[in-house]
Amino acid sequence: VVSTQSTGVWIYPRNCSEDVEEAANLLNLDLNSTLEFTSAPPAPLPKSLTLRELLSEYLDIASIPSRLFFEICGNFAVDELEKEKFDEFISLLGREELYSYVSRPRRTILEVLADFHSVRANLDIRYLFDFVPLIRPRGFSIASAQCVNRDRLEICMAVVRYRTIMKKERIGLCSNYLAKLAIDSHVKLFAEPGSFKFPTDRPIIMVGPGTGCAPFRSLIQSRADTPQQLILFFGCRGERSDYFFKSEWENVPNLRVITAFSRDQDRKIYVQHRIVEHGALVWGALAQGAVFCVAGNSKNMPFQVKDALIKVSCDHGKLTQSEGEKYVELLVRNRLYQTETW
Repeated sequence: VVSTQSTGVWIYPRNCSEDVEEAANLLNLDLNSTLEFTSAPPAPLPKSLTLRELLSEYLDIASIPSRLFFEICGNFAVDELEKEKFDEFISLLGREELYSYVSRPRRTILEVLADFHSVRANLDIRYLFDFVPLIRPRGFSIASAQCVNRDRLEICMAVVRYRTIMKKERIGLCSNYLAKLAIDSHVKLFAEPGSFKFPTDRPIIMVGPGTGCAPFRSLIQSRADTPQQLILFFGCRGERSDYFFKSEWENVPNLRVITAFSRDQDRKIYVQHRIVEHGALVWGALAQGAVFCVAGNSKNMPFQVKDALIKVSCDHGKLTQSEGEKYVELLVRNRLYQTETW
């Protein structure tokens, strides 16, 4: 049961059946055989499960192997060339070689096992838990308000697919798991409160490029047709391809959406540019005690948005650069500037 206070949901993905079958073939495993633990199993595993369940639901067999993986697997190599390669990978001088082999092409555990036949031929399944990590739940902001539909939970998700220098397609484990689910499938998940605290008595300025708009969509649904002023800076690549919830937001009277489509013109335009362009609107809302909220990718965007807000405070609040920086830090300390990034 999802609490009405929740803003985040954590979903446990499963490995695709093709990877599970490949793992079984590489390690010569019978997927229908049962694994019994004589002592307490690693959380959250049950005391008894089939190898199919283990490889499907618990072991992250498609993840990128760590250095520890090579330290342990090297003990199972009986082929001299393979053993030398593993020794090289874990040596100080072999760091660049290991990076080129694993990290640069995003090579997976399954692909490494496929490359080293003597390791997989001699691998003891009891050691799988030592070097294959457990599947971690993936977090998403809830993009729907329970006051609109108590029995429905929605997320806003980008399906991750890309190619590496190996020219082989890579996919995001959780996003592709969810994208392939049939209707009425069961999903293992849990919910918990997010970091945003949305007041009801003051304007809210939201900055949510891409799927960062998810927590704000939930807020907008719950505050539609109220006197509260809502301002959303939404950014994506193109209006036709990525403008989520456009028709829905056009019908919210107390919401103003300011868009930044980065690829729809020669000059790339991002949300931070729109914040500066609409500095008078932003500063006016802040003067009324507005809360400024930022959600989305944590790489560069949050820092660029903060710089844009500092510029707004300088341009429209007549502050110096130093005073503008202190003003934004004061907003942060007073919870009037909040972030939820990943």
